[in-house]
Amino acid sequence: MEKNNQSLQTQLSATQTQLSQVTSQSAALQTQLKTTQTQLTQVQNANTLLQSKLTAAQLDADTLRAQLGTWYAWARTIPSVPSFTGGPSIILSSASGTMGATVTVTGSGLPPSASGIISFDMNRNGIADPGETLQTVNTSSGGAFSTSIVVPSLAPGAYSLQAAFPAGTAPQASTNFSVTG
Repeated sequence: MEKNNQSLQTQLSATQTQLSQVTSQSAALQTQLKTTQTQLTQVQNANTLLQSKLTAAQLDADTLRAQLGTWYAWARTIPSVPSFTGGPSIILSSASGTMGATVTVTGSGLPPSASGIISFDMNRNGIADPGETLQTVNTSSGGAFSTSIVVPSLAPGAYSLQAAFPAGTAPQASTNFSVTG
């Protein structure tokens, strides 16, 4: 019986050791569970915070869209502002052409109801010299004109086409024209 008793005591001791190990493992698992629950709570709190910020941002974006829509509707009620020219100018129907070609010259922003000249600066000195006048024109009461000129016999290259009002004064407007072969 003593052997039996000793065997039972050995088994009891082994069972107590196993129980101690299981208890220790259980405590470690409970600690991990608490840590995981804490982390889960933190993630849920962060998610809730992000959701509320996203909702606030969406509301801000919707408010901004509504305000922009209101401003756009208001801006459309403003009457258009008339455009102003930057001063005297001449525009050509073509920026280049051959000798003998016809080009329409349109001027604006010039003195109203004035007589002037259109000239090619053949010697490229910036002055309307004798022999460079192509056309005499009169501006309207609004300071505009439109006329046609014939490209003179010139060597190919870039030349200045000038408008001087009144005739005999320095050109008020000019633009470039290229004579092609």
